[in-house]
Order: sequence, then C-alpha cells, then structure tokens
Amino acid sequence: CKHFVQSALQTLAGKCVRRVYVFSENMAQQCADIRLHDVERVQPGVDPEQFCPVNDTRRQVLKQQYGLPLEQPILLGLGRLVENKGYHLALAALTHLPHVHLVIVGEGEYLPALQAQISALGLDEQVTLFGASQTPQHFYQLADVFVFTSTYEPFGQTLLEASCSALPVVAFRPSSDVVTATPNVLGEKNVFWVADTEAHTLAETLNTALNTPERASELAQLAQAHVIQHYSWASLAYRLHPWETDSQERTE
Repeated sequence: CKHFVQSALQTLAGKCVRRVYVFSENMAQQCADIRLHDVERVQPGVDPEQFCPVNDTRRQVLKQQYGLPLEQPILLGLGRLVENKGYHLALAALTHLPHVHLVIVGEGEYLPALQAQISALGLDEQVTLFGASQTPQHFYQLADVFVFTSTYEPFGQTLLEASCSALPVVAFRPSSDVVTATPNVLGEKNVFWVADTEAHTLAETLNTALNTPERASELAQLAQAHVIQHYSWASLAYRLHPWETDSQERTE
C-alpha cells in the first residue's frame, strides 16, 4: 500500500511539471517504470570549496576535535542509517581489520540494529557512531578511505563529496545483488572495486586501499578531477539554463 501511494504521488507530480530532471540512469529507469516522459538526466552539484582536502596537521587536529584515535587508519561511512546502505557489511569486514577504526556519520531507523551488531562482534573500541552532522566535510577530511557499502543507490551524493575531498573510495561493483550508479558517477577506473559483498572480500579491498598509499592517492586524485569537472554547481547551472549562464557571462 505504501509503495502504491508513493508511486501514485510520483506519477501525479511528474504530470504537473514540464520536464523531469534525474541524476542517474537508475533514476531515469524509475521514471520510465511509472510512465513519466520528457525525462532528462543532469549531473548534481558539489561545492569544491567546502569539500576539499586538508594537510596532515589539519587532519590530526580534526581527529582530536572529534575524539578519534590519532594513529589508527580511519574508515568513513556517511549517510542515512538504513539497511540498503550496507553499514552492517562494513562492520562484518571490520572483524578482519583489528587495527582499523570505522566512523559512521548519520542517523536513521537502522541505528539500534547497528549498535547491537557492534556489541555482538566486540567492535565497541573500533567503531564510533556520530549522528547527523552540520559539518560533514570534516569527516571526509580526517578519514583515510571512504567505504561506500550501499547495495542499492540510484545516485550517491556522498560519492561526490568524498571524491571532491580527495578521499579514496572503496565500493561494491554492481551486480545482481548490488544496484548502484557508482560507475556512472565516478567512472570505472577511479574506485577500489569490491568483487562481492562477502566480509572477507570487502576487508581485503579495504586493506589494499590502506596499504597502497600511492595507488590510493592516484585514484583519489583522478576521482577528484573527474568530480570537479563534471559535478560542480556551475556545471549543473549551465546544463539546466545554458542561455541564462551565457547571458550572465557576457554581461560580466
């Protein structure tokens, strides 16, 4: 019933506008499923001035500020706490990485389940749960690797924020069990891909990302350049209203 009502509202909303803009092919397919037409794919935006890398001194200051271990590698997960975000998979992988600390930033209905899993796996000293944050850029800046464990994600704004911050990304490769737009967003060559959702496979890929700093830096820089080129707010504004942007540039 809930799904029917949601689909009906989406269809009604689509008929009330002249054009529908979506951020990924997955979103476009969702529109096609409910018979919405005149759908155009555009890129969302990210602010490179807000989401930017910092030097090592600043990273240590941020770790101290948030009460995080100074000497351990920091993995970051950020977003709503719901099952499809796959944080339970990150926790399972953490049992194979005893010297790594995981930070999860967000809030949602899945919090009690994650807290119970942390306790059951004995990970209380390896995991820090923060609620929703007004300064998410700080967490991208202090982390070593971004863990994108979503198994369903039509787009993934956090991918833009992490990559714009020059943070290497580890993500599941899309498959029958993983429906995400990560390759569309970041490209095939700019991510540490995890072959499947098994805990040991994820742990192995995370270990590779942490222990090959030159490769991690290379992928992070490639992803950062890709995101800044294709997903800046200026780029989005031009795609939506190119005539207005051109006019404004001529008058400046």
